[in-house]
Formats: sequence, C-alpha cells, structure tokens
Amino acid sequence: MVFSFFKRYAPPPRTGDTVQYLIARQDLEMSPGKMSAQCSHAATSVALAHHGELRNVVGREHLPKHKDAMSCWTRTSFAKVVLRVKSRDQLIKLCSQLEEEHIPYAPIFDACRTELVPEEPNGSVFTCIGLTPLFREDVPKFLQKLQVYR
Repeated sequence: MVFSFFKRYAPPPRTGDTVQYLIARQDLEMSPGKMSAQCSHAATSVALAHHGELRNVVGREHLPKHKDAMSCWTRTSFAKVVLRVKSRDQLIKLCSQLEEEHIPYAPIFDACRTELVPEEPNGSVFTCIGLTPLFREDVPKFLQKLQVYR
C-alpha cells in the first residue's frame, strides 16, 4: 500500500532542488505581518496561475516552461526564500530582467487600507513580487546577488 502511494506521487522526470523566490521592498518598512501577507499573496498568485486560476502573472505564457520545476517543488520542499530590494525602482528593474529571462512573476500591489501610503496613480503601492518556482541551477545570477530580507 505504501509503495503504491510513492509510485503514484513520484517526482516528475526532472528532479532537483527547487525554490520559489519572493522579493519585497525594504524601503517601505512594512511590519512583519504586513510583509508576510504581501509575500503570501505573491506565492499564492503564482501557484494559482500555474493551475489556470489566475491571470495577473506577468509572463504567464512561459509558465509551461517551468511546469517541471513547479511539479517538483509542490511534491517536495515548497522551499521559499524572501529576498529584498531597496526601492520601487530596483523592483521594477528586477521585473524587466525577469521578463528578459522569461521567468513568470506575480506583482503585488497593496490597496493601502492599513499601514502603507499610496504611490501609484490608482492609490496603491507596489510591494513585492513572487516568482514561479525554479530549479536552483536555473536561478539567474542577478537573483543570486540579492540579499535575504531582514
């Protein structure tokens, strides 16, 4: 019985260490709860996009390219790493780099109902992004240079 469970839920053909990166703005000085909620929105958005439930992911046409990484990630570690950028401009630059590399991501905009002050014309603030899960060997150098959020 146990053997059939493992056989049915075996990892996909390509296996390896996978990780989902969440990148948050440090300049906003969000409370730990606020930052956690924003990153949770980003992680959930990417997962739902992989299942066709959500369309707010930039580069969603590239989601099939990352199907094996997503499958491996959901069947193994669910590892997440929260990284930081110093400003809105740095986050926007990072988004451009991700688009060039065909790495889908979910941009998260807070409605500014609690602790943040609007920056965008629609009354929101760009807080963070969540990337599709990646095999560690596929993580681009520009992501590896970012520091862990503290």
